[in-house]
Amino acid sequence: MNWESAAFDAIVVGGGHNGLVAAARLAGEGKRVLVAEAGSHTGGAAVTSEITPGYSVPAVAHLLEGFPRRIERKLKLARHGLRYAARNVATVALDRDGKHLLLPRTRKEFAAFREALPKDAEAYREYVAHRRALAGLVAPLLGERPPELADPDAFRRFLRRSVWRAMLKGGSTMQSLLRVLPEAIGDRLDVEFESPLLKGALAFDATLGGAEGPYAPGTSFRAILREATRLQGQGACLPAGGMGALADALAAAIVASGGEIRLDTEVSRFLVEEGKATGIVLSSGVEIRAPLVLSAISPSVTMLE
Repeated sequence: MNWESAAFDAIVVGGGHNGLVAAARLAGEGKRVLVAEAGSHTGGAAVTSEITPGYSVPAVAHLLEGFPRRIERKLKLARHGLRYAARNVATVALDRDGKHLLLPRTRKEFAAFREALPKDAEAYREYVAHRRALAGLVAPLLGERPPELADPDAFRRFLRRSVWRAMLKGGSTMQSLLRVLPEAIGDRLDVEFESPLLKGALAFDATLGGAEGPYAPGTSFRAILREATRLQGQGACLPAGGMGALADALAAAIVASGGEIRLDTEVSRFLVEEGKATGIVLSSGVEIRAPLVLSAISPSVTMLE
């Protein structure tokens, strides 16, 4: 490609699912978008790989969870091939003796759950209700643009909205959320439940995707945050074709809107002028400029490397 003659309104560095969503939104608004991906495929952790001839599986992320419906509809991903093999997938804790535990989603499932764990059933019902109440405070924040810390008026408005939202749900809910923030999920579950199988399933839910164990501070809030993302999505879903099908649909949406995705395109550094990102420099030395530059790679790599 003749980079010298290319003109872009926005550059997205990194073709993982976050970068693809950002690029698809921008392209859908008529922006000329470039996605620069260092690897040979898009998707990041959302990929499907062939492990043996004829058999493919999700390579890293195995479920699509908490993907906001509003984004899926806005990008018309169904039109670009996204289908689901299963929605609202159940969580099952496997038992060595075959007494597997299904975390209930319906009254019928709760009846079976109560029969299996009579001492923990009501505590579990209360735990889920409490977790969802706290998640209700967090969920709206996930769709808001964070205020600029240098703008005290914007920051005050943000805090005021958050406080009013908490007061409408009851002041005790906010107090409870503040108590949960530093708490370890293992300590909480040890207080609430007797069944090791149940505690293991709930602790796994709070630590999935992180490097911490269940007794690490802050993991209780991780469970709240995961529930908040679920409130925006459709539960845990399995895309037909594996997680790579999501990346494929997003890539198709970008291209259909006139955006460009360039694989094997490594960015060596960002161009920064007067405190503002103005473009990128490829490993080949080529400079590409745009009014808007987004990084969809990790913060440590973005800022330090």
